[in-house]
Amino acid sequence: MTGEDYFQIGLRLLEYPDEAKKYFKTGAELNNPECMLKLADDFGEGEAIRWVIKKLIAEKNYEAALTKLDDYAVDSEDELRYETTFKMLDDKWTSGTISTDEMITLADLYERGKGTEQNLQKAKFIKTLSAAKAGNPKSMFELGNMYLDGEKKNISEAKVWFAEATQAGNVAAKTEFDKITTFERLRLKPEWELAPKELRRLAWFYEEGRLCQQDNAKAKKLRDIATFKETKETADISGEPKTLYRVSKMYLTGCGTEKNLYEAAKYVEKYSKLKPDDYDKLHELYTSPNDNLTLSAEQCDILFADGSNALANARRLEYLFGDRLRYLQDTDRWLTYSTGLWSRAPKSQNACLYPFVVKAAEILKANAADEDENKIAASFRGKNIQHSFNFLKGLDSVIITQKDLDNHPE
Repeated sequence: MTGEDYFQIGLRLLEYPDEAKKYFKTGAELNNPECMLKLADDFGEGEAIRWVIKKLIAEKNYEAALTKLDDYAVDSEDELRYETTFKMLDDKWTSGTISTDEMITLADLYERGKGTEQNLQKAKFIKTLSAAKAGNPKSMFELGNMYLDGEKKNISEAKVWFAEATQAGNVAAKTEFDKITTFERLRLKPEWELAPKELRRLAWFYEEGRLCQQDNAKAKKLRDIATFKETKETADISGEPKTLYRVSKMYLTGCGTEKNLYEAAKYVEKYSKLKPDDYDKLHELYTSPNDNLTLSAEQCDILFADGSNALANARRLEYLFGDRLRYLQDTDRWLTYSTGLWSRAPKSQNACLYPFVVKAAEILKANAADEDENKIAASFRGKNIQHSFNFLKGLDSVIITQKDLDNHPE
């Protein structure tokens, strides 16, 4: 027989309750809903009552479930009653239709672990939200902090509640509100439009990681830009050798700015005019640890053939870099070759030639095999090399006229 058959037999035997109950139970075991309902309504069977309430909860018919619980005289502390109440209030919480009084009840259920797993953090949040909606300034402020520090960060909501608390007279909330507005303003502006103070402020936000994802690399970049801007401004105003050197270094290494050899050359030129003999600093600016300095035995023989006099050094520069250097006699200017074209080098002879001098010194040092060759490598220093520049200007392979340049720009 089916569950429906047992239900119909049970109905005919209602004048014999014990017999009817047996048939309803058998029908219930066959998952007949009418038998279940009859067992709950007429006989108060615990499992049947639970089944009926669970069914109403699944249908989200919470009011009917609570009415049934009253009809069945289920104890107020029964877990089934807590579960029904929690499901109803949780649905209202999710849909945003919950009242402040209902929020307090829901928070209490979370706090006590009744009808759901205990969740003290959520209980505190719901209680705080309830108090904030009721107009409590302190709760408004605490709620803003919860939105900032919770697992699901919500800066927009935090800003709203800090604003509400500020209007209600909470001083601490105004501080947090100002932080958010400052961060939003700074983040939207291009980095190069920000003043050094603003850049450092924005870097602090990225280091703290409260209003955004923590990003120490981003913070360092912003601080480097701030330092570059301040250093460049000082160098442009004061012309101090120390700051000129630092700006050159920043342009060459891309620290706080994009790498820009052209801009670096401008500041190297200014620096070399003030410190023409400071070979060590210029050497540091132009030396790259990644350069390939290895020469063949034949190249070494040519480079180390003569002594360490100025003319020999001029010849070495010609040998190593003659394809990249030209001296324009008409205007007393040096030209350098890059990306398929000859271009005017910085006006300062030192700023133009020192990169090549440094490179030559490094090449010679890396390939020197004895004391004499080490002396030759060391001769590329300070004032001694200035005489080599003059000899270099007189070498036919380096000299060029404006006419030659016009006819053969490549």
